[in-house]
Order: sequence, then C-alpha cells, then structure tokens
Amino acid sequence: MTELPDLLTSREAADALGITLDAVLARIEEDRLDAVRLPSGRYRIQRDCLKGRPPVRVSLAGLPDWLRPGQVAELCRVNRGTPSEWAKAGLVPHAVTPKGGHVRISRLVVERLLNGELGGDR
Repeated sequence: MTELPDLLTSREAADALGITLDAVLARIEEDRLDAVRLPSGRYRIQRDCLKGRPPVRVSLAGLPDWLRPGQVAELCRVNRGTPSEWAKAGLVPHAVTPKGGHVRISRLVVERLLNGELGGDR
C-alpha cells in the first residue's frame, strides 16, 4: 500500500487538540485548519496540519488504476460500504465491471478526493 499522510477524522482531531468537535469544525470553516471534505460531507485532516504545517499532497502512484470500494474506504477512512454509496448516488465518477456489475473507482479520483479537489467545497 502507498504511504499516506496520517489522516484523522474530525473527532480524532478534536481529541488530539483537546478541543470540542464543534471547535474543530469552526476552525475548518474559518480556514484556520486545512481539511478535505469527502462526498459524504465528513472531513479528513492530516495530522501534521494540527501542528500548523501545510497539507502534504497525496499521491497514490503504485496502486492499481481502478480500486475496489473497500480499498477506497481504507484510503479515505470511511466504512467499507461508503464508497459504493458515493458511486450509486453519483457523488464520485466510477465504473461498473461488465461481469458482476461491481463498482470500481479510479485511483486518480481518490487522489483528487484526498487532495481536496473533489467531493466537497474544500
């Protein structure tokens, strides 16, 4: 698996900073804390951003071109079924395998999600 920055949920960021979840969300909304917004509306924050460092650009080079929903879930730190839900709701570009009708999401789409270029208003 490709080395990724340590991604935290909003709740984990709040715990790490010793502040409330609402305070973390306020910092994100006020652009005082860098975060990416996933298609579900949840945020992911690189641990280094809690220390005031700029986010590291995520690269998934070395992974397959097309990822299974479980792989996407692991990368984005969401439940296993969530990427399929995003695809079915039209929130992320995806493909469906001709045999079996399984959802596949492009590695490049996931990179864009984790770099804040797709998925939300951040």
